[in-house]
Amino acid sequence: MVSSQTLSFLFPAEVSGIFDAPKKAMIIRLRWPVVIICSYLLLFSTEGWLDPVAAYALLFYMLSNTALYLVDEELFSSAYFYTPLVIFDTLFIAATMALSRQATTEFYLGYFLTIILCSLCRDFRGLIIIALLAPLVHGYLLFKSAEVYDPSTYLRLPLPFVMAIFYGYFAQLENFERSLKEKAEQEARNMAMVHSLSQALTRSLDTRQILQTLREKIHQVLPAAKLYVFVVDEGSRASHALLFDIGKEETSAPRAVSLQDFSIVAESLASGEPVFSRSAQLASVVSEGQGAAGGLSFAAAMAIPIAFRGESYGAILLGFDETQLSLSPRENEYGKIAAFATAIALSQSKREEQIQRHVRGITALHEINLATTSTLDLPAVLEILVQKIEPLLPRAAVTAVRMINRETGRLEAAAFRNMTRGEWTKGIPEGGRGTRYPECFRKHGLVSYLGVPLVAKGEVLGDICIFTREERPFTNGEVKFFSTLAGQAAIAIHNAQLFEDIKQQAVELERANRYGLSLSLLMIDIDNFKLVNDMLGHPQGDAVLKIIAKLIKKAVRAIDLVGRYGGEEFFVMLPETGGGDDPLNTAGAPMVAERIRKTVDDEFRGLQKPLNLTVSVGVVCRRFPEDRAMDHRELIRLVDVELYRAKTAGKNRVCVFRPEGATSAP
Repeated sequence: MVSSQTLSFLFPAEVSGIFDAPKKAMIIRLRWPVVIICSYLLLFSTEGWLDPVAAYALLFYMLSNTALYLVDEELFSSAYFYTPLVIFDTLFIAATMALSRQATTEFYLGYFLTIILCSLCRDFRGLIIIALLAPLVHGYLLFKSAEVYDPSTYLRLPLPFVMAIFYGYFAQLENFERSLKEKAEQEARNMAMVHSLSQALTRSLDTRQILQTLREKIHQVLPAAKLYVFVVDEGSRASHALLFDIGKEETSAPRAVSLQDFSIVAESLASGEPVFSRSAQLASVVSEGQGAAGGLSFAAAMAIPIAFRGESYGAILLGFDETQLSLSPRENEYGKIAAFATAIALSQSKREEQIQRHVRGITALHEINLATTSTLDLPAVLEILVQKIEPLLPRAAVTAVRMINRETGRLEAAAFRNMTRGEWTKGIPEGGRGTRYPECFRKHGLVSYLGVPLVAKGEVLGDICIFTREERPFTNGEVKFFSTLAGQAAIAIHNAQLFEDIKQQAVELERANRYGLSLSLLMIDIDNFKLVNDMLGHPQGDAVLKIIAKLIKKAVRAIDLVGRYGGEEFFVMLPETGGGDDPLNTAGAPMVAERIRKTVDDEFRGLQKPLNLTVSVGVVCRRFPEDRAMDHRELIRLVDVELYRAKTAGKNRVCVFRPEGATSAP
């Protein structure tokens, strides 16, 4: 006996390939067996010569099938053509059986029953089964009621098989075309749904508005479903996303979650296909205003990925209770379409947001550049900086600019936005790093942090601290932008600090002029300092700078002004310098310079290269009243010349400017 597996292999249910052949050829080929079997019945069922009417009918039928070769192919695609053709063939077959005088009532019943069964078959496999069973059953009944040797019995057996194939083809052709039409209509409905959803979802470029529209559209089809949307942020890790609970009228604030806690969502994102699960137990989610966490538990859940053009934007999570443990094909398809339309909307929203962010960034950089270069007042520069940063951040974000105290080397907050100095100082009594005091920031609702260093000419001046009141990962683009902004701001801050130093020098110079006092300026450069950064790294170089700064301060008086001038240069302004019996009243400055040089030399002597450091010092002394016309710019120019001479003369020495043009190197 033939097994069902063998039958399924030989005669699959879906045989659309049969209908890929031209209809004209298939119809003509199927009609020839009908012509042959009808001829067989007419020729061998009568004794003597063939009746003229039967002969003319048979000839007409053969010529009609031959004439079909001349008919245009497109005509066979019309139901208005092959339907009358089938009716004509049916009448001709019935007439043939009548003329053969061999048909009985049972034969007609079997014949038309075969036609009806073939017309009702839904697939090709059923048609083949009927075509095989019809002649067997009919033959069995015939042999029970007729003599075995009766030749008319054998004439009737092939007819049911031929009829089953002939009418079955037209029935299956009709079913096939109907299914194609239904698929086309379904595709049209799907496209209409996509168009409708896309229109509704793309009316706004705001993510929350898009999700609100999605909730309305989903609830039109699945009113009882609980709806959550996971949005994967471009700056987050692949295992994290923002969770929106949009099942309510108002979308709550998103929560940063780990996709590892939502296995069904992670599986859907990994496979790119919808995933359906029963008895879904997922991670807990804290709604806004709730004090405790409530776990997500559904009788059934479905995760649908939100993807467009190969880029994943997240997933839709639908939760169901016991009343809906499965989705109909229409609901399932609608969920996919909704996810696809949402992906299009989020793609446009993301692209628009990127463009707007880029425009705002360029505008902000330009405004900060103009504003910070319009003044050299350091507090004003810092205030302008935090003022221009504020519109680029989420609502109520806290911005703080911290500067390194050049006296103590510690970070101290200098400018704020959305937090007072008192709140900052009270929360961070030591003025230390921004992440050392989580309780302070938790108290003010600050949950996300970004710190960007302020670096100018290789020197770290401080940092910009940004805190947000919502959990949000900063994207790579945002980090890059704020780093660029910080670099530009650092130059303005560095210039303002230099201006402050020069202004202090001017104050000392004015004081010297007013009271007839001498004034000296030392310019100190660390010899071969570049090797320290190149071989040991900038952190080690910064440590060396701090050590030398401390050595310089120990070597001078409390009233002397010490400051950084460039990467590895320091300046020292010595008010009221004098040498007692020195006629030029300049002996004090060279002595201080030599003391500094020797202190540094002793500190680093014996260390391996590149830490065997020395310094070169240039000295300029302003005498009173002879050099009354020498202002601070001239002092800086002259001391820079002396420093250059000390470097070119072999380094690790002091060179002093003298009016006669000679220099000495103590």
